[in-house]
Amino acid sequence: MNRNSLLTALLAITTIIGLSSCAASSQSQTDSIQKKQEIRISGSGSSYRVFKKLAAAYEKNNPNTKIIFKPSNQASGGVRGVKDDILDIGVSSRELTAEELEGIEYRAIAEDALIMATHISVKEVTNLEAEELREIYTGEISNWKDLGGPDAKIILLDRSEDETAKILLRKQYLGKDLKVTPSASVLHKEKYVVDILQNTPYTIGPISLVQSLVEELPINRLSIDGIEPSIDNVRNRKYKMVRVIGFVWKEEPSTASSEFIDFVLSPEAAEEIEKAGYAAVRKTQ
Repeated sequence: MNRNSLLTALLAITTIIGLSSCAASSQSQTDSIQKKQEIRISGSGSSYRVFKKLAAAYEKNNPNTKIIFKPSNQASGGVRGVKDDILDIGVSSRELTAEELEGIEYRAIAEDALIMATHISVKEVTNLEAEELREIYTGEISNWKDLGGPDAKIILLDRSEDETAKILLRKQYLGKDLKVTPSASVLHKEKYVVDILQNTPYTIGPISLVQSLVEELPINRLSIDGIEPSIDNVRNRKYKMVRVIGFVWKEEPSTASSEFIDFVLSPEAAEEIEKAGYAAVRKTQ
């Protein structure tokens, strides 16, 4: 074989090896993508903040697992989704009923306070007595000057009756029979309350304590009956409006879901929860 023929043969062999290597690499990448396991989560939107923190921490060490957060659909939607095999995990920020818990597992992992907050234009008002809060909701108190604030109409940002925030407000302060003033603006997502509180003077509404602190929201956080909304007062049970954040799953979850559940219930996850600003609910509690 002459020199030119030898070079041609060597080039052909090199090309074949290169193509085979690329094909093997491509196949390996495809197999890796195909092996990626998904965990589907939905439920109460106010629980997403803590679960997204945990998901990020878990995915960092488990690259073959992808945790997908479907659009929030309330705690009841999360429960139904798990029971119907549409979801792997349902998240909640309220107590679940015995009927809801039939056939599924549940664990609480964190606590957050629901606070009443106002736009900074109402900075003179720092505390509400329980009766004053009720009278704002009924419309009997309709001007901030009646509470030591500016001479301006109170703009109440309410939540729909099936939302965790409203359920908790009724349980702790409003009572089940209180008639809310027709002038209240009923909002279906907490993020709308947060946005309006920051941008509209003389507003008042219920939001997450943790979100208000972590995001350093420029709002006025109110004490109720002289009790400051703080994580310490959540832990020591002095502050009443506490949202318990938990999750549900099938009694026999998939391997991927089971491994993520084990992480969520671990001491490592409890540390992540505390770092995110919540009070962790540990096994000993």
